[in-house]
Amino acid sequence: MAGFRLQADSLAGSALGADAAGTARALEAVPELRKQTGNRTIAAADAFAVYSARIDGLIAMIAHLAQANDDGDLLRSTAALLSLQCEKEFAGRERGFVNGVLSGAGFNQASLTQAAGLAARQQACEGQFKLMASAALRSQMEALDQGAETQAVLALRGKLLQQPLGQAPGVTASDWFQAATARIAALKALQDQLLQDLSQQVARKVEQARTDLELTLGFGSGDPAAGRDGLANLSQRAWAGALARTDDDFDEPGSGPGAARRHPRIGRGGTDGTGF
Repeated sequence: MAGFRLQADSLAGSALGADAAGTARALEAVPELRKQTGNRTIAAADAFAVYSARIDGLIAMIAHLAQANDDGDLLRSTAALLSLQCEKEFAGRERGFVNGVLSGAGFNQASLTQAAGLAARQQACEGQFKLMASAALRSQMEALDQGAETQAVLALRGKLLQQPLGQAPGVTASDWFQAATARIAALKALQDQLLQDLSQQVARKVEQARTDLELTLGFGSGDPAAGRDGLANLSQRAWAGALARTDDDFDEPGSGPGAARRHPRIGRGGTDGTGF
């Protein structure tokens, strides 16, 4: 969190500055929300809504980052990341919603319709992912779709959605929660791979920009060595500024998130506890 706050502060005055600052404030409020959830001083529905809003804010922040550059490769990769995070988020919401229904009175027409809608949103997000992702990532998603985690969820979901209303669902809350959690973990593994690929992609482009800048500065002065020296000077100034900001940040007392028990419904709800 401290690292994100530092990055947000460095964007002050830019087009992304307000979004980054707002997202940082929202995340800094999460420990108190966890405390309220653990103490059950907040209603389950209210906590669910607040957590969902925090996640939506993070996804929106990534979308704004995508809009801040005009590089085609980065745009496609970021769009794929957003679509994957969308699918993972709605998988978490489905997990929590269905778990709550199975722990309660069972499905009625309204809850059945909502569960079907959550499944449809995941399918739509995955469709967008496959349009934007690289061939390698598409292959990994197709393997995940055929894997044991997804097939288990599809089997349980099909049984629940096809069960006549008023009859026992034939699926326990614990079985559903376990299967849905395993699928979310598989989606997160794919998300981590995409984040790693995106990081490497950015690093390559930064290195290319560095090389181009060296050549530009060098040819402009008639001395390539001068270009390298100028770039080194710029880098030294940037590091000095970053260190100064770090020193200022250490002067601020920090606070950790603590360890609070999660509300049994919210712990099985729209947030999967792993982050984007």
